[in-house]
Formats: sequence, C-alpha cells, structure tokens
Amino acid sequence: MILRLFSESAASISVLKVDLAEAKKLLGARNKQLHQLWYRSVTLRHIIALLDQVEGIAKMNFDHIEAPLQQLIF
Repeated sequence: MILRLFSESAASISVLKVDLAEAKKLLGARNKQLHQLWYRSVTLRHIIALLDQVEGIAKMNFDHIEAPLQQLIF
C-alpha cells in the first residue's frame, strides 16, 4: 500500500512538473507581450508630449517677430 501511494505521488509530481513548465512558458509569453504594450504606451506618451509642445509653439503669438520682418521686406 505504501509503495502504491509513493507511485501515485511520483506520478502526480511528474504531472505537476509538466503543468508548471507549461505555465512558466505561458507566463513568459504574457510577460513579453505586457512589456511590449508598456513600451508602446511610454512611446505614445512621449509623442503626445512632443505634439503638445509643437501645438503650443504653433499657437504662439508671433506679432513681435512679424513687425520687424515686414520692415525688412518693405
């Protein structure tokens, strides 16, 4: 009876090892995917910040530059 219990537990341990290996593989793939998504979000955040800066520059009032330029042209 003890030998049978040891055999069953050894078989269960083997199955658990296989299951753990598969879970580790899936977790690694998911971790890679999450890292890629995180990197994209950081990149997009930087791009949005740059676009906000460009928009701010585009909305600036250039009257103080425009007047001297008109004097040079005319």
